[in-house]
Amino acid sequence: MTARATSLSLDITTAAEHPIHLDHLMRITGQDATGYFTLAPGHADFVTALVPSILAWTLADGKQGFAAVLDAILSLENGCAFISAAEAHIGPARDLLLTQVKQRRAELQTESERAAQKAAALDEAARRRLAGLSGQKL
Repeated sequence: MTARATSLSLDITTAAEHPIHLDHLMRITGQDATGYFTLAPGHADFVTALVPSILAWTLADGKQGFAAVLDAILSLENGCAFISAAEAHIGPARDLLLTQVKQRRAELQTESERAAQKAAALDEAARRRLAGLSGQKL
C-alpha cells in the first residue's frame, strides 16, 4: 500500500526559462477545457491540457503563488505535478498575470483570424487560377 502524500510538489518547465521547483504545496488550482480544477495531496494521478490561464497554488504556510501559463500540459503523478509550457510567467500579483493572459488570448484570436483570412484568400486565388487554366468562369 502506497503512503498518501501530505503535500504536493510542482515543477514548471518552459523552453526559454529555467525550471521552477516548489515543494510543500497544499493545493494547485488550474483551468482546462472543461473548467477549473483543484489538486490536493492524495489526488489521483491526472493529466490535462491547460488553457491559457492563471495557475494558482497554496503553500503549507498559507502563502499563495501564481503563474500565467500558455500552451501547457499538466501531469500529476504520486503527488508531483509537472507542467510543460510554451510560456509561463510567475508572479505574486494574480491581477497583473491575468492581464497578460487576456492579452495573449486576444493575440491568439487575432492570429487565428489572420490565418483564416489568409487561407480564404489563398483558396480564392487557387480557384481563380484553376478556373483560368480550364477556361471556366467562376
